[in-house]
Amino acid sequence: MPPSPEPIPRSDEILNRFRSEGGVGGGDAHLVGDGSTTGGRRGRLKIFFGMSPGVGKTYAMLAAARRLAGQGVDVAVGVVETHGRAETEQMLLGLDLLPLVEVAYEGSRFQVFDADAAIRRKPDILLIDELAHSNVPGSPGGRPKRWQDVEFCLRAGIDVYTTLNVQHLESINDVVRQITGVKVRETIPDRVFEEADEIELVDLPVESLHERLRAGKVYLGESASRAVDPEDGFFRGGNLAALRELALRRTAAWVDRQMHRYKQDRGIRAVWPAGERILVAVSPSPMSGKLVRAARRMAAGLHADLIAVYVETPRTVHLSTQDRERLEENMRLASALGATTETIAGSNAARELIGFARARNVGKIVVGKTARSRWRDVLLGSFVDTLIRLSEDIDIYVVRGDDDASVASASRPVHVPEMRRWNGYAASLAMVGLVTLLGIFVFHGFELANVAMIFLAVVVLAALWFGRGPAVSAAVAAVAAFDFCFVAPRWTFAVSDIQYLLTFAVMLGVGLLVATLASRAREMARRAWARERTTAAQFAVARDLAAARDAGEVASIAVRHAHDLMHSDAVLCRRANSGESALEVLAASGTPDWFEGSGSEPERERGVARWAIDHGRAAGAGTQRLPSSAGHYIPLIATAGTVGLLGVRIRRGASPDIDPASHDIAAIQAIATQAASALERVMLAESQQASQIAAEREKLRNALLSSVSHDLRTPLAGIAGAASTLEQAGVLDASTKTQLLRTIVEESSRLNDIIANLVFATRLESGAVDPRREWTTVEEVVGVGLARHRQALTGRSFRVDIADNVPMIKVDNAMFPQVIHNLIENALKYTPRDSSVGITSWASEGSVVVKVWDEGPGLSEDESTKVFERFYRGRSDAQSRSRTGTVASPAGMGLGLTICEGIVRAHGGRIWAEPNSPRGASFLFSLPIEYPQPMMPTREEAVSESERAS
Repeated sequence: MPPSPEPIPRSDEILNRFRSEGGVGGGDAHLVGDGSTTGGRRGRLKIFFGMSPGVGKTYAMLAAARRLAGQGVDVAVGVVETHGRAETEQMLLGLDLLPLVEVAYEGSRFQVFDADAAIRRKPDILLIDELAHSNVPGSPGGRPKRWQDVEFCLRAGIDVYTTLNVQHLESINDVVRQITGVKVRETIPDRVFEEADEIELVDLPVESLHERLRAGKVYLGESASRAVDPEDGFFRGGNLAALRELALRRTAAWVDRQMHRYKQDRGIRAVWPAGERILVAVSPSPMSGKLVRAARRMAAGLHADLIAVYVETPRTVHLSTQDRERLEENMRLASALGATTETIAGSNAARELIGFARARNVGKIVVGKTARSRWRDVLLGSFVDTLIRLSEDIDIYVVRGDDDASVASASRPVHVPEMRRWNGYAASLAMVGLVTLLGIFVFHGFELANVAMIFLAVVVLAALWFGRGPAVSAAVAAVAAFDFCFVAPRWTFAVSDIQYLLTFAVMLGVGLLVATLASRAREMARRAWARERTTAAQFAVARDLAAARDAGEVASIAVRHAHDLMHSDAVLCRRANSGESALEVLAASGTPDWFEGSGSEPERERGVARWAIDHGRAAGAGTQRLPSSAGHYIPLIATAGTVGLLGVRIRRGASPDIDPASHDIAAIQAIATQAASALERVMLAESQQASQIAAEREKLRNALLSSVSHDLRTPLAGIAGAASTLEQAGVLDASTKTQLLRTIVEESSRLNDIIANLVFATRLESGAVDPRREWTTVEEVVGVGLARHRQALTGRSFRVDIADNVPMIKVDNAMFPQVIHNLIENALKYTPRDSSVGITSWASEGSVVVKVWDEGPGLSEDESTKVFERFYRGRSDAQSRSRTGTVASPAGMGLGLTICEGIVRAHGGRIWAEPNSPRGASFLFSLPIEYPQPMMPTREEAVSESERAS
């Protein structure tokens, strides 16, 4: 009998098995009755990754989705771009397609993906094609990019399948442009790719892709032939080969990160040689450059990544100026050859290298062959032997090149002045002598073991205070003094008991060991202090520079911190605009005469500074280039080139803590690096601001020219037409002639208003308005402002209501009535003749408020703020619901309300618009009440004064 078929698994069993086998699903989610996931987990992301369009990413994604759907997994298609490809469209048959939403944009309608609907649908797997796609403005959710929709769905616990081309990664956008000549505008942050739970590379040979293009399987019609154009097509063979390599490398890097994460999660220390990495040990040795080049050739042959590492140990904390410069050159060489450079610190160079290699999964280490004698290796230890002993599964390559321990575990110490060096030896010997005298006269009768302990204490103190050399001399002197002064027979180096020889040997050995350990602890403490000092300085500089807004502020911050760190004079300068050789000092701290003064010395310092900024290399004191100068000059090198120069005058006797060849210079270099970045940032910001200002100025100029050309032409045309009729016509009746003359007068008045508004708007913009304020009444301001509208107000419903308790205001009597004039002109223009217009004024909470209202069509909410903008104009139809601030013509220039706003603001008040009740619009402005108020005449006195004047 044939075997009975296996029972068909339920959908939840299939999904759980799929997740347990490493699919895109996963986590602790489970299925409930409606198929939705619960448990609060984040969805998992799978990206089908390729080198270019046409390799089959969408097809591969749909094929995987169909396989899962056939197994009972709930798969939904959110959005898939088929581009009219028949094969891709056939793969959609049988899958659940989520409905798209129609969005209108710039006169067209688009079908867009709705992430909110997808979350409500809650499928197990959601397909979202083209991860880097930009959403149409107005799409559901308001997210501008599709990758943001994907993250939104992932946070809701939905697993997502998507597709991506390598050129859409943000970090290599410029590389793709350099290769293909095409700027890709739709990109995604690299973190989205790096945080993906699964990457499936969809690869295709270049020739196969060309065949697909020629067959019309990627693009249709003439687009296919243009795509494979050997001269200028994006799909040229060279372009595709380079893009393919980029895609393979990014996929390999993602897989490598997954392997590292797996090893870390499981505590695996062993090196897995899945991907080749080579580590080269760099030192200040002159032969280290040869070692780096050899390692680079090895890495190129193995297609491996190269890492250059310098190990700083207590023996190499204080390098000489020459060694430090050579180390920097070697590290720059490694970086120029494509290596990743690192500097690590530790007490044992070999152990630190092995630990670093295991952390980075490095399988090969390249070091230099030592030239030291065998007996020195036996006595002091061999770096190479220690490295090989600790390496285990890491391959060690010893290359001929270095003349010493190759990782800079041995280098000439920094030069110490003779007086300072001998002072330490003299002090340590003096301490031994003092203890010896005390032992002879004070410690008489003590056990010899106690006396020996006192001598050991002296050795420890000498090591802590003066270093290893003085401590060793103290140890030898202590043994000799102990033998001569305390061991029988005393006052001779002879020994009656041979056992004391062992005591002397142990005492000397312990003294030397204690001296070495104490000296090493001292050096490590000094190094930690120096690093902490440098780190604190860098943090303070970064904190202050982050808030700097211009080049002068950046320079002031940099020189201040350099001065505080080095206790020396500092200056920051850049090339002057007047010439390439001239320097412009942006900021200085301390005494500036050493650099900015006159004379041969400052001129020589400026010459050294010019050399440094021209060559982009440090120069001056503490370097090999022009070391006789007083200043140390560091060029500020940014991505766009050298943007300035930081100089410090090192006062060698100013502080015992300052070491020009050590961490102080390193800290100054760190300040210079941060200052260079900050200068470049503010320069770019200033350039961007200047571009924006230029663009706004051009926009304003175009708007002004457009408005002026139209609004000047209209009254001029009326004046010219009326004048021409008067000139060419024969005999005109009196009424026609009067009408033509009135037209000329009215249009001339309008033309005068246009010019006045333009001039006044220009004065407001430049800040040249200086009101000549005098005491006056609101009635007088309103009366003057209405004077030119008497004829227009005739026959209209118009009223003025000014409260009796309104105090006097202090305004410019020639300027302020223009506000009333413009507001009334605005109301008359945009209201029907049968509607009401009015002015109301009252006093409220320390202000005088004036309201100009109408019962016209009113203002929309958006127009309430826009009407005060320059050149904002609505339609001139009185029945229109749009309004404008012009007084110049029916169309208007859009300056009337802008001028009102400027005049009121110049008087310390404010103006705003709001709806009028029950209909229409209101424009209100308020002015502060000033005290003391002048004596106001009564209404009867004012009338009497008016009659006497008449």
